[in-house]
Amino acid sequence: MHRTLSRYLHIQKHAEQKLPHLGYTLQEFNDKLREEVPKVVKYIKDIKDNEGGGTMDGLIQALAYRYENNLRPFTLSKEEGAGHIEIILADGFYAIHHQSWLKYFNEDQLLVVNGNNFCKIL
Repeated sequence: MHRTLSRYLHIQKHAEQKLPHLGYTLQEFNDKLREEVPKVVKYIKDIKDNEGGGTMDGLIQALAYRYENNLRPFTLSKEEGAGHIEIILADGFYAIHHQSWLKYFNEDQLLVVNGNNFCKIL
């Protein structure tokens, strides 16, 4: 959930045009998120069952294929009903990104850092 909030705040701070489909306030975003998460969960379950053979490894492979081919949930697709919140949630699919990086780097060349370790608690 931290990744989703971080992505929202980054978009709201840096987007030239604020995105109304994300909500103008954190409360609006939270409300939209609550509405969209069940839809995304169902969509991912469908991918797991129909493209991933019902396994977690199969799901990762199916999502990796979708990521490499710029397909939903990693891009907007009006005909499929993908939304901006779905893309924000997909940003947190670290296993997919990790797999993509391994095409270019060896495992020992990757350093995974928890950004929370850099946050200062007030």
